[in-house]
Amino acid sequence: MAQDKHPIENITFGIIPITVYRGCLLTKLVGGYEIFGTKCKTPQEVDLIIDKAGKSLKDSIVVVNNGDWESTNTEKSHQTKGNAQFPNDTDTGGMIGSQDEKQG
Repeated sequence: MAQDKHPIENITFGIIPITVYRGCLLTKLVGGYEIFGTKCKTPQEVDLIIDKAGKSLKDSIVVVNNGDWESTNTEKSHQTKGNAQFPNDTDTGGMIGSQDEKQG
C-alpha cells in the first residue's frame, strides 16, 4: 500500500525557499526545514514544533470572568483587568483614517 506524502512534501518551493505552512513561516533547507528558528529533518518534526508552539500560546492566555459587572460589560470604551487595557471592537484607538484623525 502506497503511503500518502506529507503536505509539506507536496509544496513547490521557488527560488526563495520560504512558504507559509499552517500559518507559520517555513524555510526549506538542504536536508530539512526551519520553523521558528529551529531546524528539523522531517515534516513530522515541523508539525510537532508548530503543535508545541500552539499549546504554549493557548496555555499563556488566561480568561477570567468572575461574574461581576465590570468583567462582562461591553458598553465601556476600554475594559481594565489589572494594569492592562483591552479596547472594544468599536474603539478605533486613534488609527490612521479613524474618526479621531478626521476630527483633527
